[in-house]
Amino acid sequence: MDSKNAITYPCLWEYRLITDKPQELLNELAGLLAPLKYQVCTKNKSAQGKYTSLQLSLVVASEQEQHAIFAKLSNHAFVKWVL
Repeated sequence: MDSKNAITYPCLWEYRLITDKPQELLNELAGLLAPLKYQVCTKNKSAQGKYTSLQLSLVVASEQEQHAIFAKLSNHAFVKWVL
């Protein structure tokens, strides 16, 4: 890997979550991500208002943790897509 593209852990990582149930997902994030501390904010809604985009920010300790969180979020019933 090129050294200028290397990621140094721990680092702040952001996930974009696309959901059609934003409030329900917000209610479940604390249990899903415990004991990690995170911040989440609503970003955009789709043109028809069906989908909402949430920006989730948290510190990840390693690449393995980053991938594990991505997988956990991707498999959650209220999450349609993770970017």
